[in-house]
Amino acid sequence: MAALTTPEWAAYLTRGFDELSIAEEAGGSAAEGPWTEDLPVEEGSTAEKKLLFLDYDSTLNPGQGNLPLTPERAALLRGFLSRWRSENSELKVYVLTASNPAVKRDMLQGAGILDLFDDVLSSSMPKKYESKGQFLMRFLVKQGALGTAALHADDSHQAIESILTNPSGATAPVCHSLRLPYMGEGLTAADFRLIATAFLYRCVRGLAADDAGSYFGAYSFAHGGAAVVDAGDAAVKCMLDGMDAEALAEVIQQNKGAEHLASWLDGRPDYAEYLEA
Repeated sequence: MAALTTPEWAAYLTRGFDELSIAEEAGGSAAEGPWTEDLPVEEGSTAEKKLLFLDYDSTLNPGQGNLPLTPERAALLRGFLSRWRSENSELKVYVLTASNPAVKRDMLQGAGILDLFDDVLSSSMPKKYESKGQFLMRFLVKQGALGTAALHADDSHQAIESILTNPSGATAPVCHSLRLPYMGEGLTAADFRLIATAFLYRCVRGLAADDAGSYFGAYSFAHGGAAVVDAGDAAVKCMLDGMDAEALAEVIQQNKGAEHLASWLDGRPDYAEYLEA
């Protein structure tokens, strides 16, 4: 499944689904529903211990500023997360925020979905870490889980870059990752299907120091009115996405003809447009 091209990924993950119908069918209850039933499940994948870390603002919940989760959003989250937990008793699900974890915990409690998470963690409280990558590395070491398959989803390009550029100096990233548009609409149904297809329903393992080749990292975004999945997200792309449009256009134009430009453009039709400007 990981060999799907960018347009095939997007078409596969979004076919026949929309956010409202899934939320309505989830109804705030567990287990039954069409949102993942057509996805292939690799034998043994749902018996593996796996750790799923989800940012809160603009990832679990659209927007910033501790906005309450809507009933529709809570139903969407419960539909996916409760099903996954019922399928794999070894799955641990965490919220990983860079702000006050108590506030996020209250928001989840108010929406009636706190029970879906094993804990609400913070990379800044009570101890402030340099990055989420550093926090995750320390957390996995402390839990004795460096060899355990883990994935973090976040809208922050800085957070994902800190995971890709392992703070320990290792070649491999800290863990697998899914990046979303910065301060965007958060995880969509298609994004949850991507997590299931590429991580939960596949036999994957934790990343060893020299095991960068087995890393799954994707950037899920919209371009030209269509869903796009770049299944080859990289630290340099996180850096480029931190630039404003004018600076990004200039950098891409300056690198026209460079050997590495092809890797930048792979999976990124938005970058390719700057070559034509």
